[in-house]
Amino acid sequence: MKPALIVHGGAWNIPDEAVDACTSGCHDALTAGWSILRRGGSALDAIEAAIVVLEDDPSSTPVTARTSIWTATSNATPSS
Repeated sequence: MKPALIVHGGAWNIPDEAVDACTSGCHDALTAGWSILRRGGSALDAIEAAIVVLEDDPSSTPVTARTSIWTATSNATPSS
């Protein structure tokens, strides 16, 4: 099976002046994840690498600030 990796910057109305930065952030995340897969790494490691890049990218802050993490007790808590 040929691997695939899809990265997106969230479903929000990206202002025109932020489109290039958001596109670049997604590309950087995709590159990080794909490099793991290309070296034979696991899908989980590739996903983690992509997420770390998105979380560290200031252009994706509006997206990650609105996401939640499900805890072991199934309570949604804001991500940090």
